[in-house]
Order: sequence, then C-alpha cells, then structure tokens
Amino acid sequence: MRTILNILKQRGFVTSSRGGHALTAKGRKWVGEPPELVKVNCGGLTVGKVDVATVVRGGAGKVKKGVEQRDEAMKAGALGATVLVFQDSRLRFPDDATEVGGSVGKKLVEALKLKEGDVVVIGTADDEVRAEMGARAAARSLR
Repeated sequence: MRTILNILKQRGFVTSSRGGHALTAKGRKWVGEPPELVKVNCGGLTVGKVDVATVVRGGAGKVKKGVEQRDEAMKAGALGATVLVFQDSRLRFPDDATEVGGSVGKKLVEALKLKEGDVVVIGTADDEVRAEMGARAAARSLR
C-alpha cells in the first residue's frame, strides 16, 4: 500500500500529511468526477425490482449494442443493465433505435439533464446497492 501511495505522490495525484492522504486537483481530474446516480422506476424496461440510472456524457460513440455494459454490471453483482443513447433529442436503444418514450423516458431526460450524444446506463437488481454497483461498473466501461 505504501508503494502505491508513494507512486501517486511522485506523480502529483495525492498529498500526504499526518491527518491522512488527499487527492490533488491533478488527482481529481485523473480519477474523474463521481457519476450522478438517480433511483428510478423503469417498470418493464428492466429486469430487476430496483433501478439506478447514471449518465456518461458524450459516450454514444463508444456504445455498440450495450451487451458489454450489461456484462460488466452482472460481474459487479447486478441482475443486468439497460443502455440507452440520447440522439436527435430522443432516448433510444443503441442497437435498433427503438425509442424510449412515455413517463420513463421523460423522467430520465429531465433527471439526468441529457444532452446530445449522452448515454444512460440503468443498473438493475433486487436491492439498491447492487443496482448502483451495476450502474457504476457499466458506466466505467464507457469512460
């Protein structure tokens, strides 16, 4: 552990003091901002009881079919993940451009303040912790 901290200090990512360790501005930029998470009820759009959504800004170009993100969410303990792309002012599935409208689509667009090219990742599980872990893991695969 000490070796890792020394390497991070040498690279300017952390500072150390008697009180502990803290990220520098360079370190925060390197790690990135924590993702915004929103608990939503997506009904039949997902397979779990609890849904947690996050957004990957400008990530639309990195999405193929969304299967890769689902797999990452499952590895993290979720039941799965649903990936949606915001293009042409519409929320759609990435592989067949089927639009997600209605109250769920509107709720996601408003809650996450979506912009052109954004990706919504919805982690789903039987409990909120696993749904959140799935959403985070799936989103990380797009960064």
